[in-house]
Amino acid sequence: VLLRYGTYSNLELLEHYGFLLKHNPNDKVLIQYQSGKLSWTREALHIQSDGKPSFALLCAMRLSIIPPNQRKAVGHLAHAGLMLSVVNEIAVMKSLSKLCEDLLSKLPSSMEEDCLLLEAVENIHSDFLYSHLHSNKDMVVTDQLNAFLQTHDLKKEHILELPWPKRAERSLGRWKLAVQWRLGYKKILHSCIRHCSETIEHLVSDINEPAT
Repeated sequence: VLLRYGTYSNLELLEHYGFLLKHNPNDKVLIQYQSGKLSWTREALHIQSDGKPSFALLCAMRLSIIPPNQRKAVGHLAHAGLMLSVVNEIAVMKSLSKLCEDLLSKLPSSMEEDCLLLEAVENIHSDFLYSHLHSNKDMVVTDQLNAFLQTHDLKKEHILELPWPKRAERSLGRWKLAVQWRLGYKKILHSCIRHCSETIEHLVSDINEPAT
């Protein structure tokens, strides 16, 4: 049976169906960007799952950097998806990278911490996690695990005892999905920063390459 879920992002899949996809080509990170008089919708201004800016976001950023009195002359180029100039494109990439860095800096956890936490949640009933909690490694992760156990009136000694109360198991499942989603969100932002750096490096090398 082939099931189709349209072009939902992982956040939309979570909201409507209660699951997400590990490799979702429709996943995205919405970017709050003032596009001036351009009539782009909020959903159109986003970073794609591969870390590249959407057509609308790239167009809006290219034009916003141009002085207002010059936008009319180059608007058709931007709306055709063309680079306006090397200097403009480098400025766009730097600005976009900064937007991603600002978003990441405002989050309460790092991608590395989420990776560790997801590993812990996925192995919560294992001897590995039991020894992890007792060794006090990775305090950020340990603190969150201890808080979860406390919330559900569970002790470290109960980790290896199955079955857990149904409420605790359901809560654990939702927690795992939440960590998976925010990890995917951060991966897209990091991919965008890498894309911007590679694009800038390529453009600069083209400028410095001697003419033949």
